[in-house]
Amino acid sequence: MSRMDTRLEVKDFSFTFPDHTEPFLKDINLTVEPGEFVAVVGPSSCGKSTLALCMTGFYPSVLGGAIGGSIRVGGLDTTFSTVAELATKVGIVFQDPDSQFCNLFIEEELAFGPENLRVDREEILRRVGKYLHFVNLDGFQRRRIAELSGGQKQRVAIASVMSMEPDVLILDQPTANLDPTGKEDIFETLYRLNQETGKSLVLIEHQIDELIRYVDRLIVMDKGRIVDQGAPRDVLLRRGEWMEKDCGLWVPEVSRLSFALTGGDSTPDMMPLSVEEAARLMRPMVAELREGQAASPAPDRRESGPVITIDRVNFGYPSKPNVLKGVSFEVRKGSVTALMGENGSGKTTLSLMMVGLLKPDSGTITISGVDTKKAPLKEICSKVGYVFQYPEHQFVTDTVRDELAYGLKNQGLSPDEIGALVKETLETVDLVGTEDRHPFTLSMGEKRRLSIATMLVRRPDVLILDEPSAGLDWRNAKYMMDILLKLNQAGVTILMITHTTYLVARYAERVIVMDQGEVAFEGCPLDLFENLETIRTKAIEKPEVLKVIEFLRKSGVSGLPAFLTADDVAAALGRCRTSA
Repeated sequence: MSRMDTRLEVKDFSFTFPDHTEPFLKDINLTVEPGEFVAVVGPSSCGKSTLALCMTGFYPSVLGGAIGGSIRVGGLDTTFSTVAELATKVGIVFQDPDSQFCNLFIEEELAFGPENLRVDREEILRRVGKYLHFVNLDGFQRRRIAELSGGQKQRVAIASVMSMEPDVLILDQPTANLDPTGKEDIFETLYRLNQETGKSLVLIEHQIDELIRYVDRLIVMDKGRIVDQGAPRDVLLRRGEWMEKDCGLWVPEVSRLSFALTGGDSTPDMMPLSVEEAARLMRPMVAELREGQAASPAPDRRESGPVITIDRVNFGYPSKPNVLKGVSFEVRKGSVTALMGENGSGKTTLSLMMVGLLKPDSGTITISGVDTKKAPLKEICSKVGYVFQYPEHQFVTDTVRDELAYGLKNQGLSPDEIGALVKETLETVDLVGTEDRHPFTLSMGEKRRLSIATMLVRRPDVLILDEPSAGLDWRNAKYMMDILLKLNQAGVTILMITHTTYLVARYAERVIVMDQGEVAFEGCPLDLFENLETIRTKAIEKPEVLKVIEFLRKSGVSGLPAFLTADDVAAALGRCRTSA
């Protein structure tokens, strides 16, 4: 196939949702050349995912809507082609792989697409083996998808789309819920796919620290338009501070470090994309940084008693024994604690036991004096709230108002009392005005705040959040954390299960690390990150700024304090910056 045949071309494109009069996407012009690897970034609800669905033909042919201009993929116009016709030209992998699986077993999932395209049996079997090998899942043909880790599921999703052999592969936040090892594995797999097969890749992401070194081009969207595109270094130089402050995006931490070191007055040689480049930029300022104040560890509130006590807990599933093995730790009342560890280490299982949805095989879990093994679920729910990794998984009603009232109706409260609590909670999470909307119509940031609100409205002592920043842009993640800190100051204990290094470095007072069902570390963030090599886990990424500090130390620079974030460096230099 010729070079022209496999390109993705978006020309003067606009899109309007059904029942709307104003275009949501406006004046989009974009060409992805064969073999090009591009990343698309932008704030929540800016149109990234909508554009992806337009590129694959779901809009307007399946989901409706009106368009202007055109999108052509592999020589086909998406407006006049069916999704089946486009399947060999362009494929899409969604953020939540479970949402696109149709079968129980991996082999069946990979064969499903080619079967619907009427590919002959021998060719289907060849493709199943080929793409399982490509994503490092050789021999997994008869494994059940439900038994896989998050990273393995995402690789199966990629392989199942690749089995239809499209020219262009679009991935919508494929690493949002993976640990650092899983992210790196997916990025390496995609890069190898791009380099060895010449497939074009369009990757939609929020956090691009690890991704930036792989991509050829960075595309920035805002308010339904493409506002900038080009080589990553050039875009960050032109738009970096605007992307963070005005657009509310996650900017690579080494680039944020540049803003702190230069006061925003950067030149091309002062916009690092790697630890080594950032170290060269920081070296001339070492003396000034020595005199600055490094971030001290967050206070460990040992004067407070424990609100959560985990004592020698063991647990296993019928198909997977020894998920938890003698786990013991405490969470202090009024603290902000992070629970970290690789996918499959037992974090989510342990959190489900804290809210009484699972019971220990042995050992005890006590929340605010309540034994979760013995107490009824209603009593446990009065003490602890649980916010799921995917907000949609916990929504059960048709309006935001009813969603908040749902958990209060069984508490014997009057309609006026329920109304007052709902109103107060909506104000707390800034969702006033959305009362009559269906929860599924909210943006990702709004869904996350609603999921927190559904727990908060019951006034729990403890709030547990599973991957609270997953799928959020920087503005929404920061806004969410500001809400959680206000709750914490009011006495709510926060336990967040997260892979996001920045959240732990910036907000956590204490960290507990799980590895293969056991506690591998318990202490403050600074102790964790400075001694990461001695801890038995590959699932935690050292903060980029600390990597820069350690690089300088190894190159002979002495007396340099430990900094965990670019904000710490800015504070030490007296260049306090206001974030989005």
